[in-house]
Amino acid sequence: MQEVNPNPCRFCGHAAEADHRQGYCMYPSGKMDHQAAIYCTSCNATMTLCRADTPEMDDDERMATLLEQWNRSDARNQAIEEAASYLSSLSTAYYERCDSRRTDNFAEIMEGEKEDAVTGHCFAQAAAAIRALKEKTE
Repeated sequence: MQEVNPNPCRFCGHAAEADHRQGYCMYPSGKMDHQAAIYCTSCNATMTLCRADTPEMDDDERMATLLEQWNRSDARNQAIEEAASYLSSLSTAYYERCDSRRTDNFAEIMEGEKEDAVTGHCFAQAAAAIRALKEKTE
């Protein structure tokens, strides 16, 4: 069996452990089988890959696949950035819709455009908050 060093838990930051042959009871047969498992030692975050679901893999291949998925934080960061970019694009669309870029003073914006300007501002703030969360968790 290969040495496995999972990254700390992406949810709480505590240490993670790996088990190449964690036992489990198959449903509904009740037959015992084993799976590769990586789990947080603190918050119960767990990822498993069952032997029954991946019969073409040996235990080392199963663990290598699972370890790659556990350690992949880039995918989460990419999803966060995509969400922030989407909110930023919504913000831009609302600002352009009401042409609110001509002033930062919402009181000077025509009455019918206030709602769009406020919505655009909220989307911009949400995008900034998501990006701040991403930086905080890296």
